[in-house]
Amino acid sequence: MGFIVAFFFWYNLIGKNNPRIYKSLDGKIRGIVTTIIILSVFGSAIPGLFVGSLVVVMSLLFTFGLPVFIIRTILKSLGLLKNKEKESLNSAYDRQRYEREIKESDNSKNKKKYRSSLTGLTKAYPKRRKIVEKFSKKYSLNLTEKEVDRIVDASYTSYSWEREIYDMTEDYDALAQWYNRDTGWLRTYLRAFPIQSVSSDFDRQREICLDVFTQIFTEINPGRFATIDECVDAINDKYLTAFDEQIFMIAYRFLEANKVHIKLPSHTVLKGDSELERLMHKYDEEAEKGYDDFVTGEGSYRNKGVGEKLKL
Repeated sequence: MGFIVAFFFWYNLIGKNNPRIYKSLDGKIRGIVTTIIILSVFGSAIPGLFVGSLVVVMSLLFTFGLPVFIIRTILKSLGLLKNKEKESLNSAYDRQRYEREIKESDNSKNKKKYRSSLTGLTKAYPKRRKIVEKFSKKYSLNLTEKEVDRIVDASYTSYSWEREIYDMTEDYDALAQWYNRDTGWLRTYLRAFPIQSVSSDFDRQREICLDVFTQIFTEINPGRFATIDECVDAINDKYLTAFDEQIFMIAYRFLEANKVHIKLPSHTVLKGDSELERLMHKYDEEAEKGYDDFVTGEGSYRNKGVGEKLKL
């Protein structure tokens, strides 16, 4: 029994927080526990050996496990030990985003003093995966299992991807609140397209979104449409996407920020005359024509006599 306790202690402390270990043991936990039980039953035949083994395991665990964990935590909080989480700032975008958000949260009352990760997101791989899967299903992001795995894996090496998962844990009254972030271009991309291309490198992900939006807006040429709604319908029909006016404008602003200029539909004021205005306009035309006939002495029978007198 002691071996089972020791195994689960190790698994919950280290195993499930490491993507490689978690994937290696995924689906094998039951078999491992069964093996341990069999060995325990076998070992119970020799009580002295079993108890001795248990004491050795627990001693080693306490000697090399807990104290090391405690010491590392203390040193990390004092800034005397390199924070491995900060190794996730491996791109220019990651560093800029992290520094900006840390600066913004300096005066926040909700700022956490001790964090399991840079954002405070759980380090457990299955929990991170469940967050992404649940959010994708709720808001129809159409992420495949492979893409979910890639996002979760990347969250351990990229602050930006970690932040994306962290924001998926928030409650939103409307999806527009989720879009309203610096990475709205990514979130609209994941929402609008039935098939996405996900990269573990966040800078590369940004390039993918820029290329895709540029291609679509260039090919569809929004300027030739009367309204944005007509343009959105044309995009969805041609590319089988889920654009709406809001996503369209977020993508447009993203392109503008990256010096890709697209002409939008130019709206004109449409004038609709009432029936009374139409009749009055027709009357004015007839009156003006009658006046011209009177002056020239030509035209309708009403002016014919007057014209003849003028000719005399």
